[in-house]
Amino acid sequence: CALPISVYWRDAASGGRQDQTTNAQQRLLVSLDGMLGEDWDYSTALAYNQNRFSYWLTGGYTNGDLIAAGLENGTINPFGAQDAAGMAYIKAAAASGKLMSGQAETLDWDGHVSRDLGDWLGAGRKAALALGAEVRHEKNYYSTEAGLGTEVVASTGIDPSSGGAGSRDVSALYAE
Repeated sequence: CALPISVYWRDAASGGRQDQTTNAQQRLLVSLDGMLGEDWDYSTALAYNQNRFSYWLTGGYTNGDLIAAGLENGTINPFGAQDAAGMAYIKAAAASGKLMSGQAETLDWDGHVSRDLGDWLGAGRKAALALGAEVRHEKNYYSTEAGLGTEVVASTGIDPSSGGAGSRDVSALYAE
């Protein structure tokens, strides 16, 4: 009778797990400000921002299916030091490469106008009026490399089929 027991083994022979994340960002901003007539001042800007990332496994990770097979067939010794065949098997099971990547983008416009209205209430301070707006579009996506993700899912916990994309639009008006 087979018992439903799962056993996991972390091979120290592969060394410490190593990874690298790269993130590249670029931003463009164009702005204008000045006076409209003699009473109103204005400010407006258009901005674009982009981020790209990659997540790489660079060492210490192995193909979980190959390691399981090596444990089952006795090539790998889970209880002590490896012989030459065990070490060669573990080295051959090494898994590295880009695991995940993605990108996010934002396009944003904002602007406002304002002016002094004068000391309406005799408080010794001028009252002012400001009107403004913002419109923004955001989108992003990420994906997992399914082949490498399947090999290392037991050690990373990252679902090899994970990924997603989305976008949203945001707008706002204000007056004060």
